[in-house]
Amino acid sequence: MNASRAFRGWAWLTGSMIQRLLREGMVLRSMVLPVALTVVVMVATVATVTWSRVRGVAVSPALATPEFREDIEAAGGVLMVSDTPEAVVRAGDAAFGTDGATFWADRSVMPSQALEGLIRRQIGAAWRPYETHERRAVLSKSDTSSTNAIQFIGAIFAMYGVVFGAGAVARDRDDGTLDAELSAAQPMWVTPLARWSAATLVLGLFFTMSVTMMHAVVGLEAPWSLAISGATASSTAAAVGMAVIGVGGKTQGFAGPMSAGLVIVMGLFSLGLYEPWLARSLPVASLLDPNLGVAPLIGLLLGPLYAWWFAARVARG
Repeated sequence: MNASRAFRGWAWLTGSMIQRLLREGMVLRSMVLPVALTVVVMVATVATVTWSRVRGVAVSPALATPEFREDIEAAGGVLMVSDTPEAVVRAGDAAFGTDGATFWADRSVMPSQALEGLIRRQIGAAWRPYETHERRAVLSKSDTSSTNAIQFIGAIFAMYGVVFGAGAVARDRDDGTLDAELSAAQPMWVTPLARWSAATLVLGLFFTMSVTMMHAVVGLEAPWSLAISGATASSTAAAVGMAVIGVGGKTQGFAGPMSAGLVIVMGLFSLGLYEPWLARSLPVASLLDPNLGVAPLIGLLLGPLYAWWFAARVARG
């Protein structure tokens, strides 16, 4: 019966805390803004590059037949007739150029493969799109850039975790909510565990949504691993925030404990940068490793550990 009562109390307090967090407009904006801004910037960048892409195709007069012009325009290109197609390409006015014997391409302007295929077929040069070693390297760098972006967002969510954890204890203690919950007929560990659970669920949900959005737009190397590492990094930070707040709050200052919590969390993140092998062993640092190790499990154990420590401290008075 006591276990059942404790579980019901934990579930009810967790749900209540989640409702409180989701009702606060500033909380929602702070969690949605980082990924929304990142996605908007990436989409705008792609749109700008696509819009500004050079689509000119410079050919010698002998190749500028009506049929070829029609094919080029159907593929989104613009046929440019010139006696010196190479000069047109080198000037940046055309993405491709040919005189029927030689083919020139300006790879700095992201040329269209469809246009290149039309030109090569026109001049009788075999062509089909294939992935070279160099292109695989470029794609790998692109995936790395996308992963770095979501890792940075994960670090932001970890800092949110410190704020959520510290605020959940300090604010409710100062307005009497915490004392009222502790006076209820339930184990002392239920109250801190519910606060940690609420912060973990809210931050984990929004970070997972962020990973999903990023993966849909630009693609990520290991989206689920990143989502799990980010969610557990936030849960770790929430436990740190609750632990460092101590007696801080409105009556004795909030800035000092909050700064300490942020330093601890960012220190864990920095250890992953300094020693990559630690990323699989330390929560928060695990954001920097796309592969899962024991770090997420350790992060999830910190919440119950904090709840036990909190209950022991309250029992000692």
